[in-house]
Amino acid sequence: MTESENDAVKTRRDFLALLGVSTAAALGSGVTLAGCSKRAGSGGAAANAGQVAAILPSYAPLSLVSPDIPGEGPIPDGYLKYPRELARVIKDKPGRGGPPITSMTPWWGPTPPGLGRNSFVDAMNAELGVTVVPSVQDGGTFAAKLSAMLGARDVPDLLAAPTWEIDKIPRFSQAVKALFEDLTPYLKGDAVRTYPMLATLPTAAWQYSVWGGRL
Repeated sequence: MTESENDAVKTRRDFLALLGVSTAAALGSGVTLAGCSKRAGSGGAAANAGQVAAILPSYAPLSLVSPDIPGEGPIPDGYLKYPRELARVIKDKPGRGGPPITSMTPWWGPTPPGLGRNSFVDAMNAELGVTVVPSVQDGGTFAAKLSAMLGARDVPDLLAAPTWEIDKIPRFSQAVKALFEDLTPYLKGDAVRTYPMLATLPTAAWQYSVWGGRL
């Protein structure tokens, strides 16, 4: 986190926005906040390619450790061994205490131990400077859980919503507009460069987080 980022984070919602999420989702291949609907009957808000491209964050990769096998195009860099010296990108704690941050993700396997019984989560929270309370749900019934949660308007701060689950949820586009944070002003185009780690996500990864012409 840069010094300017530290000054910008004044509230819990600001902190979540800094991470690129505020009642949002893990960005990546197939795990998204919302998807651009390409089917008229899906209930989503369709957006054409031009509209999507106009709000996508710019791509600004970081070169921290020299790769053994340089990547090209969509192929990432390759490494044959673990680096002897690690590069610390975020030098200051991004959190300053405050209320816990809740999260919910699907998982297809044994449920991991929760807060206070999971050394990885406890160490992560110590580094973040804020308590993240993870909720790991059965991936086989995640769509039903997600539908009930959205219907009750009781959503966590961080939410992973895979695209294949979104397709099962009626009126999801309405839920996005009513319950999810609009991060377009913070991340559109070169604005994302304020948050260098988010800017390392490839442009294509953001396309599934566009809904109704907004991030």
